[in-house]
Amino acid sequence: MFARVLLIAAAASVACGNPAVDSLMDRVLSDLKNQLNTLGLDPVRASPFKVFVASNGPFNRDVRANFTEGSIVGLSGLVRNRDCTYLRAGGSNRVFGCEVLLGSTQFMMNVDVEGDNAMRYHRISTGTRIDNGTRALIMVRGIQGNQIKFESIKVDSSITSTTKVLRGRLELNAPRFAEFRRQVNQNISAQLRKTLTGPYAQALSNAFARYTMP
Repeated sequence: MFARVLLIAAAASVACGNPAVDSLMDRVLSDLKNQLNTLGLDPVRASPFKVFVASNGPFNRDVRANFTEGSIVGLSGLVRNRDCTYLRAGGSNRVFGCEVLLGSTQFMMNVDVEGDNAMRYHRISTGTRIDNGTRALIMVRGIQGNQIKFESIKVDSSITSTTKVLRGRLELNAPRFAEFRRQVNQNISAQLRKTLTGPYAQALSNAFARYTMP
């Protein structure tokens, strides 16, 4: 029984919450909120992409949608989700991970559409919001009292989103609109991962470097 208590205590010392780490993560996110606009990361330019939705009946045609330009907005609004996980290894060497929610992020796009009505093509605008349950895990490491080193940011394997037409009209029946949304989600998910693991990660690294490991 005593041995079992020791094992439980040991496990608790390896992975536990730490208010100082939570506070540190909140300060870093607050720092980024004030810096991302200056760094050109909120908003940040979205890459163009194309969507093709096939005809599914005798009274509709193939639809081609060219997402020509737009922006990713809201990266400065990422917030911590629950307590950070604090890991200890090798004495003062420490590693912790914090989940952040991506629900503040949206893709605002202009789209040239052809095939959904009798017009040759027409323009619409769409908004795609990342669902609030989508998360990313930020990992950092360092020696207590020394500069923190950013390690990685890992995004959920499945990113979910909701796309709406904000301006204009998209004439698709329910199954075809669902396919349209699926392809949009696939494209913006890839862009969001690239942005978070690229320029956003560099901004995170610089922000953490101004702090020491608690």
